[in-house]
Amino acid sequence: MAIGYCTLGSNHLREALGFYTVLMDRLGGMVTLAGEDGSFCCELPDGGMIWVVPPLDGLPATVGNGVMIGIVTESEARVDAAHAAAVLAGGKSEGEPGPRPQYGPAFYGAYVRDLDGNKLALVHFREEGAGQAP
Repeated sequence: MAIGYCTLGSNHLREALGFYTVLMDRLGGMVTLAGEDGSFCCELPDGGMIWVVPPLDGLPATVGNGVMIGIVTESEARVDAAHAAAVLAGGKSEGEPGPRPQYGPAFYGAYVRDLDGNKLALVHFREEGAGQAP
């Protein structure tokens, strides 16, 4: 079982489209346009989706404190490239790529905020023991 999709609110859909286009390119995903309002869908390689939309209640989008979307990748290199691309596209680094042993020996990740302040985790799970001292 997997999460099929999540949504992130945006107040700047045109700029968000540029940011997520760059990020999805580095992650092996793609962006598809959907709504007349400028909303769009990021399709991840594993079939998951991230919709970027204006809030349906008509109020401004705000960042959820403690909310984070984790995107799993197939390699550490993909995490590194996606993090660098996201920062170059205007995102804010919230944690450089590297191992996070506090989340287990297999966890390698990086963190970035998009242009609206939504937090994304870019993650690769190493094979058991990979990169570990004997």
